[in-house]
Amino acid sequence: MQRGNSDQDVRNSFTAALVYNLPRQYADRWERAILGGWVMDMRTTERSGFPVQVQGASLTDPISGETYDGRLNYNGAYPYVHVAGIPGGRQFNPSVFSVPTTADGDGNAPRNFLRGFGEASTDVAIERVFPLYDRLNLRFRAEGFNIFNHPNFGELNSDCGTSTAGAPCSNSIMGQAQNTLSDALSGLASIYQQGGPRSLQFALKLQF
Repeated sequence: MQRGNSDQDVRNSFTAALVYNLPRQYADRWERAILGGWVMDMRTTERSGFPVQVQGASLTDPISGETYDGRLNYNGAYPYVHVAGIPGGRQFNPSVFSVPTTADGDGNAPRNFLRGFGEASTDVAIERVFPLYDRLNLRFRAEGFNIFNHPNFGELNSDCGTSTAGAPCSNSIMGQAQNTLSDALSGLASIYQQGGPRSLQFALKLQF
């Protein structure tokens, strides 16, 4: 039995939203016409990283017949290496992990004790409704996603690089991010996913 952190164990998560109606009353009618009636909204998300399980040998459960990745051996040293120029500036230290020599092929590394990268993103939108005639209105909206262009990384390389019993892991990019968060998420195209680079969109809607 493997005890450890859940795959969905996010320790810190913060979300906030703000809606602000800009002033409508101005002494000058031109100021009122240009500045009045705008609405701004903002949403920010901050969270810490999800757990990551480094991959050991491929094992088979003798009861269910299900195949799963076993754990590596871990020597207890600091498991991260901080390197300038790589995604997020951090990866796993392959030298502190090794392939188990036990008969069952399962090592002593705690389950899901390593962490991936967190997420930080702020979206901003501003809109205004322009009355045209009677019930005819023109709605303008501009939106900026990840407006500060904060890099958000997705899936990490969790391969040891060797399967030789007793050998230390040899994968030099072990623990490095392989893509951005928006590319790692499945479903919609990455441009519509959270965690992508800064993007802008504009919309005009005629309402009647």
